[in-house]
Amino acid sequence: MTENQEIFGNVIKISLGGKELRLSPTLACCMMLSRAPGLEVLRQRVVSYDLEAMVMVVAAGIGQNAKEIAPSILKAGMTNIMPSLNEVLVGIARGGLTSAPEGDDKGEALAGS
Repeated sequence: MTENQEIFGNVIKISLGGKELRLSPTLACCMMLSRAPGLEVLRQRVVSYDLEAMVMVVAAGIGQNAKEIAPSILKAGMTNIMPSLNEVLVGIARGGLTSAPEGDDKGEALAGS
């Protein structure tokens, strides 16, 4: 497996600056996000509308520099893209699943907002 190979089948699409972006949970993306402040801390920052955290998730998900992402996030509306970014982080924590397997209550802290 290469660092840029998608490791989960779930790709989250968001619209920024009139462009549809595919946030892919590649190994490099997962490693970058998990070492930053950690997935749960980062998720809490995203759901609190922390622009820096949102930029970090988008940049890691598209594998590009974050330089031009912040203005696009503000223009798109942080409340509009927050659920998708939260879904990216929860999906990574759950091994690519968008919801917990039936009867599995692990990861509930990640699923809540």
